[in-house]
Amino acid sequence: MLGDNVTVFVYDGGTVFPYHPDFGSRLWDQTGSCNEDHATNVAGILGGDGSMSNNYHVCYGTQVCWTGTENQWSGIAPHVNITSIGYAKVTNPDICNTNGGPPSVDYNDDKQFSQDYNIISTRHIDLATMSISSAVSGACCLGQYTPTSIAIDNITTGAIANQSLTIFEAVGNRDPTENFTTVDPPATAKNSISVGEIYSKDYSISDTSGFGPTSDGRIKPDIVAPGCYGETPNDYLITTGVNFNLNESNYETAPCGTSYATPLAAGIGSLMVEKWNQLHPNSPGLLPSTVKAILVHTALDLGSPGPSYKYGWGAINAKSAVELIDRNALQSSGHLINVANVSSGKEITFNFTSNTTDDVKATLVWDDPPAAPFAASTLVNQLNLTLIDPSGNHIEPYLLNSSQPNKPATTGNDTVNNVKVAVGNGIPGTWQAVVDGSRVFPNTSQYFTLIISNAVKRSISMSLTPQTVTGQNPVTINATISDNDTGTSLPVSGSVTFGDGNSGGSFSTPNCYTQNGSLVCLVNYTPNSQGNIPITANYTGDLVHAKLIIPNISNSNNNTNQSSTACKSNLATVEIIPVKALQSFTKTPNLIANFFAGKSIKVTNNSTNSHLSNYVTLQNVPDKYAVIHYSVTGQNVTTVAFEDRYGRPESNNNLNAFLQISHKKDTISSMRGIELGGDQILVGLASMGHNTTLANSAEINIPSGNARVMQKFRVPLNASADVEQVPEPVRNFLNGSLDLENLKTGNYLTHYYFLQTVPDNYARLCKGIMNQNVTTIAFEDEYGLNSSNGNLNVFLQISHDSTKVNSLTAVQLGGDNIEAFVNGVDEGSITKSIEIPMK
Repeated sequence: MLGDNVTVFVYDGGTVFPYHPDFGSRLWDQTGSCNEDHATNVAGILGGDGSMSNNYHVCYGTQVCWTGTENQWSGIAPHVNITSIGYAKVTNPDICNTNGGPPSVDYNDDKQFSQDYNIISTRHIDLATMSISSAVSGACCLGQYTPTSIAIDNITTGAIANQSLTIFEAVGNRDPTENFTTVDPPATAKNSISVGEIYSKDYSISDTSGFGPTSDGRIKPDIVAPGCYGETPNDYLITTGVNFNLNESNYETAPCGTSYATPLAAGIGSLMVEKWNQLHPNSPGLLPSTVKAILVHTALDLGSPGPSYKYGWGAINAKSAVELIDRNALQSSGHLINVANVSSGKEITFNFTSNTTDDVKATLVWDDPPAAPFAASTLVNQLNLTLIDPSGNHIEPYLLNSSQPNKPATTGNDTVNNVKVAVGNGIPGTWQAVVDGSRVFPNTSQYFTLIISNAVKRSISMSLTPQTVTGQNPVTINATISDNDTGTSLPVSGSVTFGDGNSGGSFSTPNCYTQNGSLVCLVNYTPNSQGNIPITANYTGDLVHAKLIIPNISNSNNNTNQSSTACKSNLATVEIIPVKALQSFTKTPNLIANFFAGKSIKVTNNSTNSHLSNYVTLQNVPDKYAVIHYSVTGQNVTTVAFEDRYGRPESNNNLNAFLQISHKKDTISSMRGIELGGDQILVGLASMGHNTTLANSAEINIPSGNARVMQKFRVPLNASADVEQVPEPVRNFLNGSLDLENLKTGNYLTHYYFLQTVPDNYARLCKGIMNQNVTTIAFEDEYGLNSSNGNLNVFLQISHDSTKVNSLTAVQLGGDNIEAFVNGVDEGSITKSIEIPMK
């Protein structure tokens, strides 16, 4: 893919230098503006062919120089045709020759852009790229929907020259001291693709990239792309340039800026157009909404799950975007990319099938009609998106709160943006995506693009050499972490910690560096004993890979007698944040989310003094138990679970600490807490310190012998999600070996949720048990009453290998006393929760 038969409109402060060999006959420029270095840089990133690379010398300052190889410094789409117009018109042509560019003129004329587009509209333009700034300030009009923004939306909807145009816009370079709402018009337009800037080295946000929200609360930028290429001269981007003193072409290092992220994104857009036209030669071209939907749908999610006002919908992913167009054409029935229209009050349902346990993702985008300038709300037509999974659960799109721009995305009804994305947990079966024309301008219909597919997975891998040390001679250990993503491969950074199973050897300080995008960490190891010593390594991710934990690696399959001192180290204090739910139980009520986010609570590992940081919301239900037993009405109870990482990187990543929070309207009334495993957990409320120790789980032995329990078949409450996920030894154990009796009523608990199965790294490190998993499930304690509150109360962690259950721990959050019977043997009462008073 080279951008063949694609024409891109480069709109800049001046025109592209027409004599640069990199463009040849592919460049058409409109006279009347100065040739400009900035415009030439932009065009080179987009579509220079690097024809002079093999005989040109480029220097950074006076110390570092490069000599290129053939076509080395080509752009993203080196065969595109480029149409260049500069908005800064000059009357004295000598100005162009003396300073190499036009006077310093900011773009703020909506009428001029419309007129310039009319000039080139007959040239069959496929898309446009604009790396321009406006004559605005924070007071007026950063973040505002200005007349220039309206001009962009008019063009994308076809209101000018009767043809729509996909437009990529630089979101603007903000002052690092500024905060949110720093988007530079016209990048505040609704229908263009506004591009923010990230560092190429680690995909972190640039200090100078503009941030949303817009003044009316919309998400901008739409996507981000590399626009700052490193911190050392060797990392700099080389692109086309001009020596205006000699009036000749050259190459030069491009500085950082959204100006350079934007043509990179537009170049990828050119490849998408080329691929689409190849596969659909007799069909209409891509709508602006379709190009944006593909880029949003395939973007690499950065930071917290979902969108943000810094990263937009994530980093542009060229390979995945083009592959989506390919896969759409290969569909034997139905489509991944759907274009349709809906009128007001109507809805369209798209049925589709998912055959995997990968997440399901739906992206809805439409080109919205222009609104009034500086409107408090710019959305004219409102479409709603709902995903419905095979179990009938309704999944709403991601949602950001513009009044709290730093907060992670939640889900809900978005009435602000014309881009909506909903993600559902991977349940095989028949799904539905419903597009509802909630409000469409009278007597019209709204075209939209809907993309439905399984979400793109990221993957990384670690190689560890050697994995086992024999003898007592010092050796060098090499851990290499690589990004294996099926789309754009990202450079890996972060850190690695090493261990030897508490064999007493010593490690030097790791020496870590980046090589060909991979993170390489070397450490010198001196054994303290002779024998086969297993080496472990754990990777702590950078911003992009932070959500990925690589298991410890060892080729030893034997049990080892290890001391519990291997299970103690320190973690930094981190803010409590929600993580993506393991199952689609419920969303976190605002009251509870604010309770955590406002740092009203600390959940602390007492052994390491580190705070538990990640929680999952399991359930939110009316507290009928409170009504029946305490005559308290109108109260809910929310159950959340924390990962207790035991204060070590070598966590089993399991849900261990469970809280039930009772609340009514805007008041949290009380809280109960229990802990299934790990170190002692303390709960403290704001400014009060640690005031309650959570009750630890009860260890329940697994007696030998044939099962002698009554056949009370255990019923999974989320069966459609769990049938293939509950490990077979656990399912057999629940159905044939275990009874949980409510001692007050004599009834047995029968309904359970499957929560999680993970490798039991804690058992391996601290108890020497290899190849063991731990499965967490939760039962409804119905108290023996028909009017149960339906809440999750009894939690079990079942340790097992591939064939049998080895041990069981259990805790109880509320309700009547519960007795556990395994193989007909009374194993005692399950540990009850501790009430944490709210003061």
